[in-house]
Amino acid sequence: MVEHGNQQIDRDQVLRDLESYRNQDRQTQKVIRQCICRDGTKVELPVFVNHFWLRGQRAGSSLHRVAYRGMFSPLLARFFIEGLSRPGDIVYDPYMGRGTVPIEAALLRRVPFGTDANPLSKLIVEPRLKPQRASTVNGRIRWFDMEFEYEMLPSFLAGIFHPQTLYDLGSLQHYFSCIQQEGPLDDEDRWVQMLVLASLGGPRTGLIGPSIHANKPMMPTRHCRPPAPENCPLPRKELFHCLRKKSESLTATFDSWARRVMEPVVSRALFLTSQADDTAAIPKGSVTLIVTGPPGLKPFDYHTDNWLRCWFVDVNPDSVRVSAHRELDTWEQEMTGVFVELYRVLKPGGYCAVDIGRLRPRKIRWDEAVLDCALLAGFEPVTLLVNTESYRETILERPFVTRESVFDEVLVLIKPK
Repeated sequence: MVEHGNQQIDRDQVLRDLESYRNQDRQTQKVIRQCICRDGTKVELPVFVNHFWLRGQRAGSSLHRVAYRGMFSPLLARFFIEGLSRPGDIVYDPYMGRGTVPIEAALLRRVPFGTDANPLSKLIVEPRLKPQRASTVNGRIRWFDMEFEYEMLPSFLAGIFHPQTLYDLGSLQHYFSCIQQEGPLDDEDRWVQMLVLASLGGPRTGLIGPSIHANKPMMPTRHCRPPAPENCPLPRKELFHCLRKKSESLTATFDSWARRVMEPVVSRALFLTSQADDTAAIPKGSVTLIVTGPPGLKPFDYHTDNWLRCWFVDVNPDSVRVSAHRELDTWEQEMTGVFVELYRVLKPGGYCAVDIGRLRPRKIRWDEAVLDCALLAGFEPVTLLVNTESYRETILERPFVTRESVFDEVLVLIKPK
C-alpha cells in the first residue's frame, strides 16, 4: 500500500491499492472467503494473497532486537502504518508486548500508544523511544559503585549465576530500588534497567545463556565480591560487557536522523499497564489506527517465563493477570469486551489490523472467531491479507492448515463513519 498523504484514507481506495500491489513480478491474487458467524450470518470477505512484507523477526530497525513471546515482524506493522495512517496520527497496540507497533510508529512519525497487562512491557518499550548513546551508557555503568550484602539475595538465584556475576546483578538491582524510593529513574537509568531485562529474557539473549563471554573482569567496583567454590560449574560472566553489547546491538542502525524523527512524537506517547478492555486514559475517538496481535488459546505460565525479570524490578509475578483461556467461549467473551473498547478509542473511519496468523491452535477458524467479536462491537470487515513467500504454501480455506504452511494472516476492520 502507498502512503496517502493528507487525504482521507478511503476503504475502496485501500482495496484497489491491495489488488494492484505487485512484489517484483508477483501479482496479488484475490479470492473470496465465506465466514459463518455464530448467529448464522454469512460474511463474504475479500482475501488478498502476496508477499507483502518480510516475516523475519530481525527485519527493520535494530531497536526491535528484544526477545519476547508472540512477537511479529516489524515490517508487518510498517505495512499497515504506512498504508492506513498519516504522520502525526495516533497508532495504538492494546497488546504491545515488546513494543513492535509503538516503536515502528514512532520511526514513521506517528504518535505511539500502547497497553499491556504485563508491567515488564512498559519498562522494555518506553526506554527504547529515547535510546541512549553507547558512551553515555558506558559512563553510567562505570560510575556505578555500591556496597551490597550478598546475603540479601534470594537463595534460589545461587543455582543460576556464578557468585560474582550474581553479586553484580544484585548490586544493580539494589541500586535501582534505592533510587526509585526517592523518585523516578532518569532516562539513562531506565535504559540500563531495560538492558538488564532484555538480557534476562531467554537462553540466547544474555546473562543466562552462552552468548556472554565468560571469565572476563566484572563490573568496575572497589568492593570485594564473594569467592566462588573451586568446583563451581557456573561460568563467570561479565555484567558490564553484557549490557554494553546489548546497547550497541539495539542502536546499531539507529542514527541521528531517526532520533530527530522520533523526538516530536515521543513527547505525546502514552503507555498503560492495564487490561486491553480497560483503557479509560485513552480519549474517545483519538486513535487513527490499531495494529495488534491478541493472545490465543494456549496460555503460558507467566510466573515461569518472567519470575527472574520480575525479581529484578520488584514485581510479584503472581499479581499479574494476563489473558489465559483454554476454551473458545471464554476467549470470545473477553475479546468482545476488548473490541468494544477498541471501537470507543478509534476515530470514525479508522482501521484496526488484527494479526490472526499466530493464534493457536490452528484448527480453529480464527477469522470467524475474531470477526464474531468485532461485528458485535460495531466494526465492519474490510479484507483479509495472506502474506506468504510461496503461493504453494498458501492455504486459503481454513481449517485445512498444515504445520508446514508458512504465512501471516491479518484481518482488517474499519469503524463506520
